[in-house]
Amino acid sequence: MGHPICGVILAGGKATRMAGQPKGLLPLGDTTLMAQVIKRAMPQVDHLLINSNEPLPEYIETGLPVIADSEAGHLGPLAGIVTAMEWAAKTALDAEWLASFAVDTPFFPLDLVYRLQQATENKVDVIYPEHGGYRHPTLSLWRISQAPALKKALVDDQLYKVGAWLKLAPSLAVDLNQLPDYSFFNINTPEDLAQAQTDYLEQLI
Repeated sequence: MGHPICGVILAGGKATRMAGQPKGLLPLGDTTLMAQVIKRAMPQVDHLLINSNEPLPEYIETGLPVIADSEAGHLGPLAGIVTAMEWAAKTALDAEWLASFAVDTPFFPLDLVYRLQQATENKVDVIYPEHGGYRHPTLSLWRISQAPALKKALVDDQLYKVGAWLKLAPSLAVDLNQLPDYSFFNINTPEDLAQAQTDYLEQLI
């Protein structure tokens, strides 16, 4: 694309279905969800940071920047994305796109960013994968310049759903249905974590 890419690992949720335990610290094989996501994401981007509303020592020890939402109230993944865009605009001045990675989706493709990059010549602000009949917008490319408009929608219009922003912003789906089913497996519950431990450990890197 001609410009470096900034990446953010979204780990700012409350994890209510995990009894409040931070998802990034959940065990997966002999590692954690956060460690697995860092391994998969880091080779795909030029800058990487963690969005977390708790300064957990385990996150700080990764050596990556750990930033809390710039808006209080646990407003969801869009708040983390806006925060990362603002960080990138000040810190990674040469970055045009932000790649988002969800800490609870630890088996995303090792070439996800490359696949999404193929669509960046289109005049869109969000490029997201589509797989298994679902959109996966927390694993997307976001044009950093849309930050002011996204923040206004978040703060002034109380637009908290990622899907709602996709309806407003110029966006594009990339068909990744050819990838294996586990590629976008999302760990939301203890049962999901047990399934990941049983069925997908061989996919760890």
